[in-house]
Amino acid sequence: MMFFDKVTKAKKEVNFCSFQDTYAELIRFLVDSQTDPVNRQRLVDAFDELNRNMPMTGERANRIKFREIFEKYIVEVRGFLLVK
Repeated sequence: MMFFDKVTKAKKEVNFCSFQDTYAELIRFLVDSQTDPVNRQRLVDAFDELNRNMPMTGERANRIKFREIFEKYIVEVRGFLLVK
């Protein structure tokens, strides 16, 4: 399964507010799957930016905010994670 397929599936199935352990595990899996150290660090930095100042609560407003930020994150990492 390609990276973006996994991310799309995770986005649909993992509610980060209710399943914080699963979300953290997904992040570790995606970071650990990177063989290029430069891409690995860029992915870590992108995840840090994604999660910065993001309250991990189940409130609807926070879920919507996370979804919007997540879409921007996907655009950012797509450029260096696409397999050519």
